[in-house]
Amino acid sequence: MLQAVQVPPKWFQSKKVSPPHPAAPWMPPEVLITIAQFIDLPRDIVNFLLVSWEIYRLLLPVLYSSVECKTYVRCRERLKALIAHPDRAKHVRKLILRPNDIMSSMVYYAWFDAEEQISDDMNKLAPMLMSLETFIWDGVEPPEEKLWVALRKHCPRLRYIGSTVGGLPLSEDSELFNFNDLKGFSLIVNYRTRLFLNPDGIHKFPDALWNMLLDRCSDLEELILGGERTMYYSPLFDIRPIVHGRWPKLRTLIFGHTLMQDTSPTVLDWDDMAQEESMKEFSRFISSHPLLAKLHIPYDARFPPLEISNSNIVITEFSGTHFYLGYILPFSRLTTLKLCSERLQTWRLVDLLPCLRNLRGLSTLELWIDMSHRVRADVLHGLTPEKNAAVLETDHIRVFRPLLTACDTLLHLKLVCTTEKKFGFRMVSSSLTVTQSVFREILQKDFWKAIEKGPRLRSLEVQKVYSVNEEKMTRSALKIARRVPTLQAITLVYAERRWSGLIPIRIKQKGVYDLCTTSENFFRLTAEESGKGFLKPFSHRTTKICHLQTFAQRMGRFIS
Repeated sequence: MLQAVQVPPKWFQSKKVSPPHPAAPWMPPEVLITIAQFIDLPRDIVNFLLVSWEIYRLLLPVLYSSVECKTYVRCRERLKALIAHPDRAKHVRKLILRPNDIMSSMVYYAWFDAEEQISDDMNKLAPMLMSLETFIWDGVEPPEEKLWVALRKHCPRLRYIGSTVGGLPLSEDSELFNFNDLKGFSLIVNYRTRLFLNPDGIHKFPDALWNMLLDRCSDLEELILGGERTMYYSPLFDIRPIVHGRWPKLRTLIFGHTLMQDTSPTVLDWDDMAQEESMKEFSRFISSHPLLAKLHIPYDARFPPLEISNSNIVITEFSGTHFYLGYILPFSRLTTLKLCSERLQTWRLVDLLPCLRNLRGLSTLELWIDMSHRVRADVLHGLTPEKNAAVLETDHIRVFRPLLTACDTLLHLKLVCTTEKKFGFRMVSSSLTVTQSVFREILQKDFWKAIEKGPRLRSLEVQKVYSVNEEKMTRSALKIARRVPTLQAITLVYAERRWSGLIPIRIKQKGVYDLCTTSENFFRLTAEESGKGFLKPFSHRTTKICHLQTFAQRMGRFIS
């Protein structure tokens, strides 16, 4: 399967490409294509294409195999460029449109007109997308109905469809539900949406949706209903008809803000025959898909407990709450664990440690941690001494360090921390106005202290509330890269304020950093930063060659 890449806007805008060297490739075509599939950065693929005319013609399908457009401006630019160059559009196999991405600076009232324009551009482009296999629309509102008609008419290979739920109820006769033989389907509620009719009530998906999925998509491999990013204030959908589905090839199942039961039952309620049968029905549905490997269950209050002891499923990626981890763990070989559906308090992390120690093959870990609320230890009864001591813990670094040491095979780490500013931590502290003794104390609370002696991470992503004494984002990434030399990618996201399932995140600044070792003592840092500036939004990209050690370290004067 070809590597998914994002094509740079300048590449689309160029009217003529003139590779400098017309010499024939000296490698077999299969080898060149394999090399291109392992290239992560789109600009590196572009440079590879410019080696010769033969390589350009050979690898052009790789460059355009997957196109993802974020923000209204990028969508308009790239769709118009593809319309102007049908020879490139015919190679697109996967197209993702996010016209109102979370980093978009467009005001709320302009969203709908902008998405309508992009939908019109897609109608013009559809006849040229004869190789399209996957189309995902991730907007605030769904596209116009005529777009689904155009895609079904002109894209015979289309087997994966993704769309969003808008502010109005889903139509029973929507063209979205007239597709057949899909291998993947996604219907999410965009968390930036505000205008919902009766968001507090329980909504039902149209019968046409269930008819399409249950009767005409027997080879379904991936199903997403609600999406992983939905918020509590978005509509709550009843998905109980899904228990009648049987898809032998299903590998990915993701539930968002959905429910399998009307209310949250107590332990005694499960003695009722109807409640017990409801629990077994959901468990039988999960157990009847032996190839299921990726499972996302959002809230234990809306889903019954799982009983899959007699099934043959082996879960390798689980996303949900700590409550379901106990049901999944005995029947899994987890390599990916995402616990971002609810905020984990410090004492809950104590329960998580034994589970992490038992996951010997875990390579990816995502956690949502919030230490804003302190609870007196004597208020909680029946706690173990270890948990009792952790209730009042305020030092994030002391919390993070045992989590990471418990996962010695970890390669990818994502931490979402919504702790208030006064209780939070810093990525790297600014030392411009403090003395040397004070700086030593400040360093103990910097994030890099938690991962310095941890697992050999390859990627790191941290989302946190911005702190005024935070070092510049690029310098923070540089310091972390020097302390953890195995890192290949760093993503930092600073929010303006604390967010939750009820309050959406408002991003102040985001930085994505690619790291590549160039020699024994040097590495290349490529930074792409964007955010809200003083007067207007900013976005820039820089590249620098850095030494693995600071100047002070090389001179032997670094404060440890």
